[in-house]
Formats: sequence, structure tokens, C-alpha cells
Amino acid sequence: MNHTRGFYCLVYHSKPTAFITRMPCLCARVSLIEIPGEHAKYLYQFSPNKTHLLTGTMPVYTNKTDQAFKHKNEIVVKYVRSENLIKESYRILYADYRSCVVLSSVTLGVQLWVKLKYLLEEKEMPYLCSLTYELATKESGLRHMVYDWKECPQRRSYKENLGLSS
Repeated sequence: MNHTRGFYCLVYHSKPTAFITRMPCLCARVSLIEIPGEHAKYLYQFSPNKTHLLTGTMPVYTNKTDQAFKHKNEIVVKYVRSENLIKESYRILYADYRSCVVLSSVTLGVQLWVKLKYLLEEKEMPYLCSLTYELATKESGLRHMVYDWKECPQRRSYKENLGLSS
């Protein structure tokens, strides 16, 4: 996985959780450090309201889950929750890296992430990512919205691009 330029914003996910109230209007970027393609830093920012901007970083690494894949297809995140070290995998179901990526994880289920610039300029979901999300959630059909079309573009997490230069 190469350094991603710009932020990707979580539009919706399939697993019921209180995530939307904890991290509304979430945008994130994976930036490579040290050994390209191996170790990385996950930078994220979100705005609980119009005036606040909360940011953070997490160490991550990439992995190829099977030799059948040409490229690494998994991002592994480590974080601490209630004094326990958690290691969670995010499988890449589809990515074009120009506009969107569809991921799958235990915590959020299937997720649609769209590049911030694309969301603000196109004001729609990229077709292939939307289709991939629909196919991956065919059984449940669940879609928990994180991106609010009216609120998020007004929030600082969409107006300010913190972290490494894009």
C-alpha cells in the first residue's frame, strides 16, 4: 500500500455500534513510515461539532493474507482499550485509491470510505465502491450513516487537513 494522498472519510458501515456518536464526520489517512509497505501511521480526525477538531494517530502495518492476492490486502491496527492491547484487521475488499475504498472489520463490519475531495466535489458515492458495499452486505442490507451531507462539510474535520502534507 502506498502513501495515500488526502483524507478518506467514512460514509457508512454495516455493523450496529455507537461509533457515529463517538467519532462523527471521521476522516483518516494511512501514511507510510520507516519501511515502505510494512509499517505505517494511521492519522485520523473528526469533529463532534462545528468548532472542535479532534485528532490522533495509531501505528498500523499491512499484510497479505493469501498468496493468491497480488498486493497486500489487510491493514492491521493496534490500540489499547480498557488497558488491553487490541489488534484488529481491516480487509481491503475493493480500492481504486483515487476516490474510494471498501473495508471489512469485526468492529464496524463493511465500511465505505470516500476521498474527502471526491465527496466535496462530486457529492455522490463512487459507483464501484457503492456496488462493492451493496454486494458485501447483501445478506444484512445494513447501512449506518456516519457522513451527514449537510453537517460534515461544515465541520473542521472536512475543512482542515491536519497531519502530514497531502
